[in-house]
Amino acid sequence: MQDFHPSRQQRRTLKKNADIEINIKPAKFEQAHYDLYQRYQLSRHTDGGMTNTTEENYINFLSSDWCNTLFIEFSCNNELAGLAVVDLLDNALSAVYTFFDPRFSARSLGVYAVLWQIDHAKSLGLEWLYLGYWIENCQKMSYKINYQPLQGLVDNQWRAIP
Repeated sequence: MQDFHPSRQQRRTLKKNADIEINIKPAKFEQAHYDLYQRYQLSRHTDGGMTNTTEENYINFLSSDWCNTLFIEFSCNNELAGLAVVDLLDNALSAVYTFFDPRFSARSLGVYAVLWQIDHAKSLGLEWLYLGYWIENCQKMSYKINYQPLQGLVDNQWRAIP
C-alpha cells in the first residue's frame, strides 16, 4: 500500500471530490443509510438478490460483532452521497461494501472511496487495505486491478498480481 501511486484518472477523481465531507460512524442501523442502499441496489443491481432486502438483512450483511466495522459517510453539500463499510483490523482496513446515490454517479464515488480508504489506512499507520475477493473474469470485481501494486492469495501464498 505504501507503494501505491494514484493514476491520472484517480487523481482527477480526487480533485473532483475535494469538496466531499467525511464522517466516520459505528456500524449501526440508520434509516438514511438504508434508504441510500435501496436506491443504489435498484439502480445498479436490479438482477441481484439484494434489492428490497429487509432492514434486518441489510444491517446483518454490513455489520459484524467479531471486529470493529465502521460506516464512512461521504456527503456533498450536507447531503449523504455515499457510504463505505470497512472493517478496522490490527494491521489493515478491509473494504466490505460501498454504495452511493445514483444521482452522484458522475463523481465516481466508488473509486473515491477506495482512494480515501488507502489514504486513511496510511494515516492510521496500517500496512494494508484489503479489497476483498477478486475473481479475474467477474466484471463487477474488475476495478480492483486498478489499485497497484496488488497482491492476491494464490495457492496459500501472497503474490503480486500484475
